[in-house]
Amino acid sequence: MTCGDTPLEYYGPTTFEWLYDFGRLGRDDQIFIDIKGELHFAYVMHTDDGSEGYYTCSMHNSIQGLSIDGRQTSLVVIQADSMSGVEPTLQFSSKMAGQAALTFERNTEGWLECFFSGYALKTQRRRVLEALPETEAANGSERYAAEEQQMKSARLPDLAMGDQDESATDPDIEVPTIEWQDNAGNTIVSGTDRYTIESHGRVLKIARLEEADEQTYTCIGRNTMGTAEGRMTINVTTSPVWVKPLQSTTVPRGQDAVFHCQARSAAGEVAPDPPRWFKNGHRLDVMYDSNKFEFSDKLRELRVKSVHDTDVGCFHCYVSNSEGEEVGNGCLTIFLPIRIAAKPPAKQTIEKGDIVNLTVVATADKLYPVAYKWHFNDITYEGVSAPPHVIYDINTKQAYINTSDLTDQQMRDIRGVYRREVYCELETVFVDVDVKLKVQEGLPEIPVASADPHVVVIAVLGAVGGILILVIVLLVVLYKMKGKLACIRSPNGRASYAVSHEAPVRPTYTVPPEDDVYSDPHYSEIPDDTLAVYEECHTYLELLADTDEDGYLRPLDYSPETTAVEEVNC
Repeated sequence: MTCGDTPLEYYGPTTFEWLYDFGRLGRDDQIFIDIKGELHFAYVMHTDDGSEGYYTCSMHNSIQGLSIDGRQTSLVVIQADSMSGVEPTLQFSSKMAGQAALTFERNTEGWLECFFSGYALKTQRRRVLEALPETEAANGSERYAAEEQQMKSARLPDLAMGDQDESATDPDIEVPTIEWQDNAGNTIVSGTDRYTIESHGRVLKIARLEEADEQTYTCIGRNTMGTAEGRMTINVTTSPVWVKPLQSTTVPRGQDAVFHCQARSAAGEVAPDPPRWFKNGHRLDVMYDSNKFEFSDKLRELRVKSVHDTDVGCFHCYVSNSEGEEVGNGCLTIFLPIRIAAKPPAKQTIEKGDIVNLTVVATADKLYPVAYKWHFNDITYEGVSAPPHVIYDINTKQAYINTSDLTDQQMRDIRGVYRREVYCELETVFVDVDVKLKVQEGLPEIPVASADPHVVVIAVLGAVGGILILVIVLLVVLYKMKGKLACIRSPNGRASYAVSHEAPVRPTYTVPPEDDVYSDPHYSEIPDDTLAVYEECHTYLELLADTDEDGYLRPLDYSPETTAVEEVNC
């Protein structure tokens, strides 16, 4: 039954109810009132006969508090020859005729409705169960009992609202059950995500609609006689949505201020028009001073150049599309920037007894007082605390290091970069001081000792490894030189020489006659005009050997490099 007269939309949302003989008609699994106010019966009984009265639609406006009675309808119920089940038939869905989709505003509630007529007799189900084998009948009975209990529970909220009690419907008749599915065929469960299913499954509500909710939803009505379904597509639209909204900003005097006004439409819809800009109510983007204002990014960015006191004010931007308009507001304020009134030299090379100057003093806007921090060797010091050996007066901000009483290790410890952080609510400034030790004359500067024990171990191992490599190289060289040196001594012991087999020996040096022969087993027998050669001469003789300008070996006791050696004992 249709409600008839359509209420004026001007008065806002309208609710509907139906009366029978001036008594409110309750809702249950048999009766449903849709969003347009139409009254639906899943099936009719003799008790629904209205031949002696009328069904009347009442429209109520929640804003104005107005109520209007619509059409009166008389219902006549005729006796049927036999009563059997009827398969579901889609009688109503939210999709309007000729519409491709149901359109909702973003962040509002989506409301989908689906109503099926038809019924099944529970007595028919009982007869079917009795004819089934015992196990299947038992399972069917349990399933039937659960469904019946669920149906009774579903009616409880309506009963609590004063609707008709359960005795108003025939206990042997059941209406189609309704299932909702999303576009992917997934069953929608009430209470999950943003979904709510009401009115015996006939209403699906989606809270806070998003563009991701733009899809087709299917309602499926089932009973023992058959199945039917209806489909509805949701379109989510919106007025401009802020991407970068206009916001207030505070910048230091003399710097540029930047404002953004960027919005978008719903996915797949036409982009918003370019923004319209105003300052204190005066249009900017039509007539403006290009020396002070600069627009970019299709009027979505406004830059105010080199701000001063006269630039303080409020800005507005308007963005619109086919669904509506949005306005953004933001104000500009300025402050005095942080100024460093006193700071030490950025690089200081010191020696013991010097004073390291670390004093930093800053001034700023009285509305935004400044604070100070220290950063040294990856450690932050706040308040009255300061790095090691720094004498700091928090009131005068005077800071220094007196190196007179520092040990050598402490002198090494104070080396590094001292970072002074000066900050307020709106700005931060850094002052760095690099402190180094003066290099002593003739000596390189000692590298900064690492506090990490792993680094110390690695350094020691590296030094030991270098020494071992040097020793190995020396041994290899000496091994290769073995056998190339000979020790030559006159039999009378007056002179000794270290010679190389490859080096020529001055011929004037000869051995006396053969009667002067040594019996030492380390020496070979000395024949005439030959030299006694000691093959296993100590290796250090190689370092003492020297040649004259002609390439001949000198006697060791006459060599300039071996003046302290008078005789070599081979």
